[in-house]
Amino acid sequence: MKTRKAERARARQNRIMDEKDICVSGKSVSFTLPPCEPRGFEPGARWLTMNTERYPEFAEVPATFFVNCERRFFAAEFAKTVVVPHGKSPVAHICVFGDTKYRLSVNGNVLGVGPVAAGGDYANTKPMPKQYYDRYDLALTDENPDESKGITLDILAEVQTPGIVQTDYSRGRGGFIFSCAVTYEDMEPFVIVSDASWRARRNTRYTECHICDLTRPLPKWEKAETITDKRAPWNLTFADIPMPERETIVPVRTDVTDNIGERVTRSGFDRIYSAYVTVRVDNRSDKPAGIKVVSAEYSPSPELNHTFYITVPTGESVYTDLVMRSVGEVVAVSPEDVSVDISLIYQHYPVDRKNTGVFECSDDKLTNIWRLGRDTLEMCRQTLHLDSPLHQETLGCVGDYMIESVMTHATFGDMRLTRLDLMRISDYIRMNEGVMFHTAYSLLFPTMLLDYYRFTGDTRTVMELLPTVDTLFARFRTYMKGGVISCPPDYMFIDWARIDGFNLHHPPMALGQTALNAFYQRALTDAAELYSVSGDGKKAAVCEKKANRHRKNCRVRFYNRYLGVYGDGGSAPEYVYPPTTWLPENPEKAYHSRHANILAVWSGLITGGAADSLLRRILTEDTLDGYTDIDIQPYFMHYLLEIVRERGMFPVYGLRLIHMWDKQLNDSPKGLKEGWNEFVGDNSHAWGGTPTWQLTMAFSGFRMLEPGFARFSLSPSLLGLRQMHVAIPTPNGLIDIRMESGKETVITLPDGCEKLEDGTYSLSL
Repeated sequence: MKTRKAERARARQNRIMDEKDICVSGKSVSFTLPPCEPRGFEPGARWLTMNTERYPEFAEVPATFFVNCERRFFAAEFAKTVVVPHGKSPVAHICVFGDTKYRLSVNGNVLGVGPVAAGGDYANTKPMPKQYYDRYDLALTDENPDESKGITLDILAEVQTPGIVQTDYSRGRGGFIFSCAVTYEDMEPFVIVSDASWRARRNTRYTECHICDLTRPLPKWEKAETITDKRAPWNLTFADIPMPERETIVPVRTDVTDNIGERVTRSGFDRIYSAYVTVRVDNRSDKPAGIKVVSAEYSPSPELNHTFYITVPTGESVYTDLVMRSVGEVVAVSPEDVSVDISLIYQHYPVDRKNTGVFECSDDKLTNIWRLGRDTLEMCRQTLHLDSPLHQETLGCVGDYMIESVMTHATFGDMRLTRLDLMRISDYIRMNEGVMFHTAYSLLFPTMLLDYYRFTGDTRTVMELLPTVDTLFARFRTYMKGGVISCPPDYMFIDWARIDGFNLHHPPMALGQTALNAFYQRALTDAAELYSVSGDGKKAAVCEKKANRHRKNCRVRFYNRYLGVYGDGGSAPEYVYPPTTWLPENPEKAYHSRHANILAVWSGLITGGAADSLLRRILTEDTLDGYTDIDIQPYFMHYLLEIVRERGMFPVYGLRLIHMWDKQLNDSPKGLKEGWNEFVGDNSHAWGGTPTWQLTMAFSGFRMLEPGFARFSLSPSLLGLRQMHVAIPTPNGLIDIRMESGKETVITLPDGCEKLEDGTYSLSL
């Protein structure tokens, strides 16, 4: 008996955060847009901080991950024990925020990690204008109910202050706020708020975010300090998305090798997960032990590893890492008398498994390519779309988000995360008067917004965000010279490919100007449709007029009549906006790449039959000008496949192009690679998942004729295969299509869907 008590005491001392099942309501996906505003923080909730005199660093936090300063790790803990009255069907409605991050536990069970990432942009050192708080709905249960005592809730929040991943942004000081309203069917709510009655202490076990010593005694609890309203810099907004799900994942294999003085435990998982590594340790020695833990997508991949170190006491202990990464394999090195058991806490945006898209066909490789895209997308859907869980790049990556958004339409259906991303991108564009780190990416905002509108029919969000489009165009007018964009900031992104020694990640003017003008052309045409949706016919007409004029200017400036293709840009110094390096080494050399011409077709710089002819040349000719030949990487394949499908060429060229992912299945079957060939990048990059979107649309022949499924058409095809099964999520359930050679096509429609006289369909929401 004494031994058990001692073990429990040690477990509490070590703050073992074991993941257990907790009953959380409200996880089902709702397609209502925008969602209803929940009750926010309860009256009386106060901001908490550490004692400002003893811990001044808690009051002066680096605004972003990108601030070049000493990132000495600092973590605080805030705690409160509350006895909640018994009643009928108690549900705890929790609102919480911590700067920069919190890990919230109730009765030793981790409820979640947050808050919703603010996002931001590369190298931005200013705090974002809004911070998003989180909400958890927790159904309370008590195994041993005692009406006289009530339900005891031990609330613990671990708050870290410096940003440790790229999406971490702060308002410049550490703080924590919490409220909980417990509602009942038979009595008034019981309210818990953060106030001066809470306890606080510094977590001295962390010296860095990746170094933790569980043997160090924690300081005694002291009284938390409250922050007055004037000293609280946060502008909190509710994040109208459900909080991420957390699942325990065990390895499919574990290999243990004992060497002289050390034990190496290798754990492999069935796929790559966006996860926190959990280490369960049994230290059978009579002294503390140090353990090195290395997580990776694949082994070996030393340039992409994440390493952390823990020191554990004798006996059993459990530690969960603070940093979420993309993890497929974990290696733990410990002393020979210390055994280690590895598992993962897989975190992702909630998924309605009953309403998730499907693609299966008689070509197993195509089926697996689609599945790989879906699985990679799932791990990249967090509280914002990530480029990958490994890099966790900022919301400046609009190109990534745009592709992940259309993939969501084919897989998970819930577009609320896209809406939140659009809101945050909009905030950043307005905050910086139209300037983003990736100049070309910023022009994809109208396209992403239009895609979102077509999928949802959410006019309200379009109306709210159109002023951002105005801000964007006002900025790009300052980049115009000679009727085309000629003097932008010199950093933009086209693809990871190289031409003549130059990387299209940061191309010179001669390789990037046409691409940037093509993105601008598409932004104008998509904005015209958005303004029409909003009822502003005048602005729509202005955009159409500008698009027509810009198309003509680009043809005069960039089209090579002799070769019949678009050049990649100019190189004359007078077109350069100083100070810049947007110049090639040889200003006399001209380029005519596939990239420029693909974008010319995609953007509408060239239209009609001329566009079809140019696209066939792109697909069939070895080079377009006799000497320029470059690879198209996974991200840019989206633009090529889009125009192949939209221009009716998918039956001839589409499947051949998608089979370019076959090598991906062999090289990285657990997650999508960032790039092909010898490219060194991550293996959890959803931007390469365009086949998941393209296969669903091509085989189903789905077309959204009126936004939000008000009217759509289906033209399913086997595309030369023997069998296929496609399912597309809608707010009312799945559109299910099954085809087999020689048999009748079977289409199953969701509730509220009817076939119209013209053969199209309408869904009543």
